[in-house]
Amino acid sequence: NLTNTNLEKARLNDSNLTGANLTNTNLKKARLGNVNLSKANLTGAVLTGSDLKGANLEGATGLNPSQINLAVTDKQTKLPDYLEEEMDDDFLLQM
Repeated sequence: NLTNTNLEKARLNDSNLTGANLTNTNLKKARLGNVNLSKANLTGAVLTGSDLKGANLEGATGLNPSQINLAVTDKQTKLPDYLEEEMDDDFLLQM
């Protein structure tokens, strides 16, 4: 349980955080490249400037488009189905 934790600028590349509770966690500018966040709860998580390149967010809960728009993603970033449906086409074309 990492609820309300300050992980600003943390280096978590290639970590397995499957099912982690990251509610209201500060992940600003964190390095989350290739991290497995499937089924994680990211409600209220601060993702501003976070590197989510190659991250697996499939099945993650609590995410909204504004959180993803403030993070750095790429074509390998896997978003939850519900979020892909909400994201606009321009954003998805950037990936």
